[in-house]
Amino acid sequence: MEQPKDMAALKLQIANRAVRLPAQCERIARIVFQRPEIVAFGTARSIAQTFTVSPSTIMRLIRALGFARFRDFRALFQDHLRSASAAGQRMEASTLDRVRAVP
Repeated sequence: MEQPKDMAALKLQIANRAVRLPAQCERIARIVFQRPEIVAFGTARSIAQTFTVSPSTIMRLIRALGFARFRDFRALFQDHLRSASAAGQRMEASTLDRVRAVP
């Protein structure tokens, strides 16, 4: 399985059932998609502690999702947060410009 290039590709891969996850891994995946900062700022050990599982369970999850290394998995989540932050800043700037344009 090819490593997803971004969060959209990863979600699509899961939605298309290209990945079959055990129940425990699926539960973890659902939560980290809702709270990407858990992965972006965590380690395999800290994520495992958050979910009360072993670090090897986290490694099985990332391998099932197409990643060879934890740092590649974390980088995808970091990039996602950076993109979301940049989009939010652009939206704030646009709103501020519109407010300034109102007489």
